[in-house]
Amino acid sequence: PESYASHTPGIYDNMLFFYTLIIIPFLMCVYPIWQNKTRIPIELILLSVFFLFYVGGSILLITLARYFIPLVPILLIWIGLSFSKFITIKVATSP
Repeated sequence: PESYASHTPGIYDNMLFFYTLIIIPFLMCVYPIWQNKTRIPIELILLSVFFLFYVGGSILLITLARYFIPLVPILLIWIGLSFSKFITIKVATSP
């Protein structure tokens, strides 16, 4: 198994890069979602409760990276919701 092999620092650099592609946009969406918490559908609130229980249980029991893969679609749904409903991006064009 891979756990028996010695890890080089390059492996951790790749993991850090790919995790930041998901975590940074998620953290950027926390404030707009908190400001508009009354406009969030109940289905997404239930998904977030499942997310919190899953992460909490994983932290208490075992924390392997492969157990967090099912959470990626939930994070992407939250990012998509916040960018589609709560965040407006305007591109300024020079005249």
